[in-house]
Amino acid sequence: MRNFRIDGSMSEATGARLRAWRKAAGFTQADVAERLGITAAMVCEYENARKLPHSAIQARIQVLTGIPMIEWHPEAEIDVRQAIEEIVDEDGGL
Repeated sequence: MRNFRIDGSMSEATGARLRAWRKAAGFTQADVAERLGITAAMVCEYENARKLPHSAIQARIQVLTGIPMIEWHPEAEIDVRQAIEEIVDEDGGL
């Protein structure tokens, strides 16, 4: 699977949350990497918002941290709500 280079607040929020969780748990990047089955360099890429983990790694992060993915990406929840509101507005209801 590929890791995609991205820009924007979503990757920054995800990286900041991962770093904050890791430090609160007392883990190094190497510790997290070992548990996720990736390299410490990749954890660094995620934490510094240079890459966003693909879905399989996101699932592993969720299991490791116990934090649902929607909490890692609060912007995604807002986007979904906005899309639903637009559909309802266009159709006059569901």
